[in-house]
Amino acid sequence: MENVYDKRSAFTTLMAVSFLFGLVFFITNHFDFCIKALETNNLNISNVAYILIQIITTMIIPIVFLAHIRIEFGRIRIAKALFIILGILHIATLGWTISFLTSNPSIDLLSNAKTAAFQSDVSNAFVYNYVVWDTYNWAGSIFALIYGALCIITGIILDDNRVKVRIAVIVMFLSRIIFPLIHNIFFQRRILSMFWITNNYAVLISLAAFTAAIIIASMSDFSWVECVWDTVPDDPDAEDDDTM
Repeated sequence: MENVYDKRSAFTTLMAVSFLFGLVFFITNHFDFCIKALETNNLNISNVAYILIQIITTMIIPIVFLAHIRIEFGRIRIAKALFIILGILHIATLGWTISFLTSNPSIDLLSNAKTAAFQSDVSNAFVYNYVVWDTYNWAGSIFALIYGALCIITGIILDDNRVKVRIAVIVMFLSRIIFPLIHNIFFQRRILSMFWITNNYAVLISLAAFTAAIIIASMSDFSWVECVWDTVPDDPDAEDDDTM
Protein backbone atom coordinates (compact mmCIF):
# COMPACT_ATOMS: atom_id res chain seq x y z
CA MET A 1 0.00 0.00 0.00
CA GLU A 2 1.18 3.55 -0.73
CA ASN A 3 2.54 5.71 2.05
CA VAL A 4 -0.45 8.00 2.34
CA TYR A 5 1.16 9.89 5.21
CA ASP A 6 3.93 11.11 2.90
CA LYS A 7 1.37 12.24 0.34
CA ARG A 8 -0.73 13.98 2.95
CA SER A 9 2.37 15.71 4.32
CA ALA A 10 3.46 16.80 0.84
CA PHE A 11 -0.08 18.01 0.05
CA THR A 12 -0.28 20.06 3.24
CA THR A 13 3.20 21.51 2.77
CA LEU A 14 2.50 22.57 -0.81
CA MET A 15 -0.84 24.13 0.14
CA ALA A 16 0.98 26.04 2.89
CA VAL A 17 3.55 27.24 0.35
CA SER A 18 0.71 28.30 -1.95
CA PHE A 19 -0.87 30.33 0.84
CA LEU A 20 2.44 31.85 1.98
CA PHE A 21 3.33 33.10 -1.50
CA GLY A 22 -0.21 34.44 -1.77
CA LEU A 23 0.41 36.30 1.46
CA VAL A 24 3.72 37.62 0.08
CA PHE A 25 1.90 38.86 -3.01
CA PHE A 26 -0.78 40.55 -0.89
CA ILE A 27 1.71 42.31 1.38
CA THR A 28 4.21 43.39 -1.28
CA ASN A 29 1.83 44.20 -4.13
CA HIS A 30 -1.89 43.67 -3.80
CA PHE A 31 -2.54 45.62 -0.61
CA ASP A 32 -1.02 48.76 -2.12
CA PHE A 33 -3.24 48.41 -5.17
CA CYS A 34 -6.35 48.01 -2.99
CA ILE A 35 -5.50 51.19 -1.08
CA LYS A 36 -4.67 53.13 -4.24
CA ALA A 37 -7.87 52.04 -5.96
CA LEU A 38 -9.83 53.21 -2.92
CA GLU A 39 -8.01 56.54 -2.68
CA THR A 40 -8.41 57.31 -6.40
CA ASN A 41 -12.05 56.19 -6.50
CA ASN A 42 -11.27 53.45 -9.01
CA LEU A 43 -13.21 50.65 -7.31
CA ASN A 44 -15.15 49.85 -10.47
CA ILE A 45 -16.63 46.42 -11.29
CA SER A 46 -13.52 45.25 -13.12
CA ASN A 47 -11.07 46.32 -10.41
CA VAL A 48 -13.17 44.91 -7.57
CA ALA A 49 -13.33 41.62 -9.47
CA TYR A 50 -9.54 41.72 -9.94
CA ILE A 51 -8.97 42.38 -6.22
CA LEU A 52 -11.19 39.45 -5.22
CA ILE A 53 -9.66 37.16 -7.87
CA GLN A 54 -6.16 37.53 -6.45
CA ILE A 55 -7.28 37.06 -2.84
CA ILE A 56 -9.42 34.00 -3.58
CA THR A 57 -6.82 32.41 -5.89
CA THR A 58 -3.74 32.74 -3.72
CA MET A 59 -5.09 32.85 -0.16
CA ILE A 60 -8.65 31.67 0.38
CA ILE A 61 -8.59 28.51 -1.77
CA PRO A 62 -5.29 27.22 -0.26
CA ILE A 63 -6.66 27.90 3.23
CA VAL A 64 -9.78 25.86 2.44
CA PHE A 65 -7.57 22.89 1.55
CA LEU A 66 -5.45 23.38 4.66
CA ALA A 67 -8.19 23.77 7.26
CA HIS A 68 -10.34 20.93 8.60
CA ILE A 69 -13.82 22.19 7.77
CA ARG A 70 -16.39 20.51 9.97
CA ILE A 71 -19.53 22.31 8.89
CA GLU A 72 -22.54 21.19 6.87
CA PHE A 73 -21.09 22.10 3.46
CA GLY A 74 -17.60 20.69 4.03
CA ARG A 75 -14.36 21.35 2.19
CA ILE A 76 -15.34 20.06 -1.25
CA ARG A 77 -18.54 22.06 -1.54
CA ILE A 78 -16.86 25.26 -0.39
CA ALA A 79 -14.01 24.70 -2.86
CA LYS A 80 -16.51 24.02 -5.67
CA ALA A 81 -18.32 27.29 -4.90
CA LEU A 82 -15.05 29.24 -4.76
CA PHE A 83 -13.90 28.00 -8.17
CA ILE A 84 -17.26 28.87 -9.72
CA ILE A 85 -17.20 32.32 -8.08
CA LEU A 86 -13.64 32.75 -9.33
CA GLY A 87 -14.76 31.99 -12.87
CA ILE A 88 -17.60 34.50 -12.63
CA LEU A 89 -15.19 37.14 -11.33
CA HIS A 90 -12.79 36.62 -14.24
CA ILE A 91 -15.69 37.14 -16.64
CA ALA A 92 -16.86 40.14 -14.59
CA THR A 93 -13.56 41.90 -15.32
CA LEU A 94 -15.07 42.63 -18.72
CA GLY A 95 -17.11 45.22 -16.85
CA TRP A 96 -14.77 47.81 -18.34
CA THR A 97 -16.79 47.49 -21.56
CA ILE A 98 -19.86 48.91 -19.80
CA SER A 99 -17.94 52.01 -18.77
CA PHE A 100 -16.45 52.26 -22.25
CA LEU A 101 -19.85 52.22 -23.93
CA THR A 102 -21.17 55.02 -21.73
CA SER A 103 -18.74 57.46 -23.36
CA ASN A 104 -17.92 55.85 -26.72
CA PRO A 105 -19.91 54.52 -29.69
CA SER A 106 -20.27 50.75 -29.76
CA ILE A 107 -18.27 50.48 -32.98
CA ASP A 108 -15.20 51.68 -31.03
CA LEU A 109 -15.20 48.38 -29.13
CA LEU A 110 -13.65 46.87 -32.25
CA SER A 111 -10.66 49.19 -32.01
CA ASN A 112 -7.79 47.79 -29.97
CA ALA A 113 -6.16 51.21 -29.89
CA LYS A 114 -9.22 52.93 -28.41
CA THR A 115 -10.07 50.20 -25.92
CA ALA A 116 -6.43 49.97 -24.80
CA ALA A 117 -6.23 53.73 -24.35
CA PHE A 118 -9.46 53.68 -22.35
CA GLN A 119 -8.33 50.90 -19.99
CA SER A 120 -4.90 52.42 -19.41
CA ASP A 121 -6.16 55.95 -18.76
CA VAL A 122 -5.26 56.88 -15.17
CA SER A 123 -8.81 58.10 -14.55
CA ASN A 124 -10.07 54.58 -15.29
CA ALA A 125 -7.14 52.33 -14.31
CA PHE A 126 -8.65 49.04 -15.43
CA VAL A 127 -5.66 46.89 -14.51
CA TYR A 128 -6.83 43.28 -14.89
CA ASN A 129 -5.95 42.62 -18.53
CA TYR A 130 -2.54 44.26 -18.35
CA VAL A 131 -1.52 42.72 -15.02
CA VAL A 132 -2.85 39.20 -15.63
CA TRP A 133 -2.48 38.82 -19.42
CA ASP A 134 0.22 41.39 -20.22
CA THR A 135 -1.90 43.24 -22.76
CA TYR A 136 -4.58 45.93 -22.94
CA ASN A 137 -6.03 44.78 -26.26
CA TRP A 138 -8.96 42.44 -26.84
CA ALA A 139 -6.83 39.32 -26.42
CA GLY A 140 -6.80 39.90 -22.66
CA SER A 141 -10.59 39.96 -22.49
CA ILE A 142 -10.81 36.80 -24.60
CA PHE A 143 -8.33 35.13 -22.25
CA ALA A 144 -10.49 36.25 -19.30
CA LEU A 145 -13.54 34.57 -20.82
CA ILE A 146 -11.67 31.32 -21.50
CA TYR A 147 -10.02 31.26 -18.08
CA GLY A 148 -13.30 32.09 -16.37
CA ALA A 149 -14.92 29.15 -18.14
CA LEU A 150 -12.04 26.88 -17.03
CA CYS A 151 -12.55 27.94 -13.41
CA ILE A 152 -16.28 27.27 -13.59
CA ILE A 153 -15.76 23.86 -15.21
CA THR A 154 -13.18 22.97 -12.53
CA GLY A 155 -15.64 23.94 -9.83
CA ILE A 156 -18.39 21.84 -11.38
CA ILE A 157 -16.25 18.69 -11.70
CA LEU A 158 -14.28 19.10 -8.46
CA ASP A 159 -16.29 16.39 -6.70
CA ASP A 160 -16.22 14.09 -9.73
CA ASN A 161 -13.34 12.23 -11.38
CA ARG A 162 -9.98 13.03 -9.73
CA VAL A 163 -8.06 12.57 -13.00
CA LYS A 164 -10.31 15.10 -14.76
CA VAL A 165 -9.80 17.55 -11.91
CA ARG A 166 -6.04 17.07 -12.10
CA ILE A 167 -6.07 17.85 -15.82
CA ALA A 168 -8.32 20.88 -15.32
CA VAL A 169 -6.08 22.35 -12.60
CA ILE A 170 -2.94 21.79 -14.70
CA VAL A 171 -4.60 23.47 -17.71
CA MET A 172 -5.62 26.43 -15.55
CA PHE A 173 -2.08 26.89 -14.27
CA LEU A 174 -0.45 26.57 -17.69
CA SER A 175 -3.00 28.95 -19.21
CA ARG A 176 -1.83 31.76 -16.92
CA ILE A 177 1.62 31.51 -18.53
CA ILE A 178 0.92 30.25 -22.04
CA PHE A 179 -1.84 32.74 -22.97
CA PRO A 180 0.24 35.90 -22.45
CA LEU A 181 3.36 34.19 -23.78
CA ILE A 182 1.77 33.19 -27.09
CA HIS A 183 0.13 36.57 -27.52
CA ASN A 184 3.37 38.42 -26.84
CA ILE A 185 5.43 36.27 -29.19
CA PHE A 186 3.00 36.60 -32.11
CA PHE A 187 1.73 40.16 -31.66
CA GLN A 188 4.19 42.06 -29.45
CA ARG A 189 7.46 40.48 -30.69
CA ARG A 190 8.60 39.86 -27.12
CA ILE A 191 8.47 37.09 -24.53
CA LEU A 192 6.97 38.53 -21.34
CA SER A 193 7.30 42.06 -20.02
CA MET A 194 9.24 42.75 -16.84
CA PHE A 195 6.07 44.41 -15.52
CA TRP A 196 4.17 41.13 -15.95
CA ILE A 197 6.94 39.09 -14.31
CA THR A 198 7.28 41.34 -11.25
CA ASN A 199 3.50 41.45 -10.76
CA ASN A 200 2.92 37.72 -11.24
CA TYR A 201 5.91 35.77 -9.93
CA ALA A 202 4.46 35.29 -6.43
CA VAL A 203 1.03 34.42 -7.84
CA LEU A 204 2.56 31.88 -10.23
CA ILE A 205 4.59 30.24 -7.46
CA SER A 206 1.41 30.05 -5.38
CA LEU A 207 -0.47 28.48 -8.29
CA ALA A 208 2.41 26.09 -9.04
CA ALA A 209 2.42 24.85 -5.43
CA PHE A 210 -1.36 24.45 -5.47
CA THR A 211 -1.21 22.53 -8.76
CA ALA A 212 1.55 20.25 -7.46
CA ALA A 213 -0.52 19.54 -4.35
CA ILE A 214 -3.54 18.55 -6.43
CA ILE A 215 -1.38 16.33 -8.65
CA ILE A 216 0.03 14.50 -5.63
CA ALA A 217 -3.39 14.05 -4.03
CA SER A 218 -4.93 12.82 -7.28
CA MET A 219 -2.52 9.91 -7.71
CA SER A 220 -4.79 7.53 -5.80
CA ASP A 221 -8.36 7.26 -4.55
CA PHE A 222 -7.28 7.12 -0.93
CA SER A 223 -5.10 10.24 -0.99
CA TRP A 224 -7.70 12.11 -3.04
CA VAL A 225 -10.52 11.41 -0.61
CA GLU A 226 -8.39 12.17 2.43
CA CYS A 227 -6.61 15.29 1.14
CA VAL A 228 -9.20 16.92 -1.11
CA TRP A 229 -12.43 15.70 0.46
CA ASP A 230 -10.94 15.87 3.99
CA THR A 231 -12.44 12.45 4.71
CA VAL A 232 -10.76 9.18 5.72
CA PRO A 233 -11.85 6.30 3.44
CA ASP A 234 -13.29 3.19 5.10
CA ASP A 235 -10.93 0.78 3.35
CA PRO A 236 -7.59 2.22 2.21
CA ASP A 237 -6.45 -1.22 0.99
CA ALA A 238 -9.26 -1.28 -1.57
CA GLU A 239 -7.96 1.71 -3.56
CA ASP A 240 -7.23 1.35 -7.24
CA ASP A 241 -4.48 3.76 -8.26
CA ASP A 242 -5.26 6.15 -11.13
CA THR A 243 -8.30 4.27 -12.35
CA MET A 244 -11.08 6.34 -10.80
